[in-house]
Amino acid sequence: MFWANQSLKTGHYKVGTGEEIKTFNDSQSPITIVSKPCTFGIVAFSLDGQQLAATLLRECVIGPWDVTSGTLLKKLYHLESVNSIAFSSDGQLLAAGSDDKRARMWDPTSGNLLRILDDPEPVTRVAFSPNGQLLVSASNFITLRDAASGRVPETLEGHTQRVKALAISPDGHLLVSISEDITVRLWS
Repeated sequence: MFWANQSLKTGHYKVGTGEEIKTFNDSQSPITIVSKPCTFGIVAFSLDGQQLAATLLRECVIGPWDVTSGTLLKKLYHLESVNSIAFSSDGQLLAAGSDDKRARMWDPTSGNLLRILDDPEPVTRVAFSPNGQLLVSASNFITLRDAASGRVPETLEGHTQRVKALAISPDGHLLVSISEDITVRLWS
């Protein structure tokens, strides 16, 4: 189990006993990505379980870690708070949506910023299709983007307030979204 305590010491612990297996460090010291106290807000594993990405609550920083070594690979930045993060199914892409009205895509290993995708509203959720070809981002509406080019083949409208959750079926044919407008929508 991964967690952060108030001192920002983050590690890998055994479920049940709480025994520490590994501490995730940034330059040989407990993670201090920002100078003020904060807690992790959002986490995601790559599908193969080899990378873990976490954001700091109320911060603009994403830290992808190598799970085996506990090494922080890179510090990735947005201009405002990060609301959602997701790995592509092959682990080669990491996307994040932010209050800065952008979704960003990186190579999580190198930290290279691959694409900045503008949105008219804060991006509340991001997800990749199971084949990794589409990046889905949400605000008050849902945008489907070609992950390679950033081209928008389709926008799904119907929610009247921010989308708070979304999920894509394993076959990639269905998408479900939940909004602050108290609706659940199933898209095909």
